[in-house]
Amino acid sequence: MIVHFVAPTPQFEKNQASYQKIIDAIIASGYEPSSEFSQRVPTEIEMGLSMLDQEDWETICRRELARIDACDALIADATNKSTFGVGYEVAIALAQEKPVLLLLRDGSMGGSFISGLMHPLLTRQQFNDAAIKRVVRDFCLTIRKEK
Repeated sequence: MIVHFVAPTPQFEKNQASYQKIIDAIIASGYEPSSEFSQRVPTEIEMGLSMLDQEDWETICRRELARIDACDALIADATNKSTFGVGYEVAIALAQEKPVLLLLRDGSMGGSFISGLMHPLLTRQQFNDAAIKRVVRDFCLTIRKEK
């Protein structure tokens, strides 16, 4: 099974270590991460975010939607409350009836739209760096039981 991980591009450099822990936890749970993500993080950091602004966003959108089509579940860093792209990707995955784990750093969930979202396939979980592997592993075990 393929688990696709999405995160807001401006957060890549700041959260690279956490994102690598998420990828590692997906693999340790016996799932295949979107290999493109684990390769993309360091590449986009090396390129600098200004170069991303020059990339064809239509191509990026098509590529991300194809990855969602191909995955069995989606994990999203939804810590940043104004991440339209991540929210759209979550909505697409839910519309395709795929389980979704919304990750929110400890203390970031209160008083936001995210805190009110309800869907039978949506799991919201607060995390910190010490707990991220357990949180992802527990989600992967849950989706394994559902399949």
